[in-house]
Amino acid sequence: VEISDSVEKIENSAFADCTSLTKIVIPLYVNKMGRYVFSGCENLTSVLLPEKLEAIKEHAFRNCFSLKEITIPDKVKVIPKGLLECLAYVRTTPGAKTPLLTKITIGENVEVIDKWAFQGNDLEEIYCNATKPPLIIHNESNISSDWIAPATYRRDSTEEIILYVPKGCIDAYKKADGWNIINNIKEM
Repeated sequence: VEISDSVEKIENSAFADCTSLTKIVIPLYVNKMGRYVFSGCENLTSVLLPEKLEAIKEHAFRNCFSLKEITIPDKVKVIPKGLLECLAYVRTTPGAKTPLLTKITIGENVEVIDKWAFQGNDLEEIYCNATKPPLIIHNESNISSDWIAPATYRRDSTEEIILYVPKGCIDAYKKADGWNIINNIKEM
């Protein structure tokens, strides 16, 4: 699939459930992506988001089971609800795919990570370039790992996750609500 270089916005559900899609390079001038853009693209293994991207809407990569890693560009300020969510009930269905996402890089200007952003994935490494820990919006205002841990399916805790943060920021992340559930925090 090729997207024209003149495109600045990818509309809601533009490629939803396109199971034949395996790789996509979003053109340089795209600055907005709608809801559910690649939702259900279960064979999508690679996506390159442009540096000019400023806004991604909810569930853009929901149930993209084959995606192994993703980098959220620096201009994005909010990681929306369910961005990379892989639903547990889908995963527990006989013959269902297991999510492969193990690495995410978060841009330096991200201020908020909404609930269920990475839920259901088996993250091993999070690289967060923000010097101030982004606010994590929790489900039902309680402290839980539902934003990163694969709720009761493969790994019930965040003990195996390594969080890499900018030099001099470890203490801020250890004290920040939601980030403080990750025990293994290292400087980049």
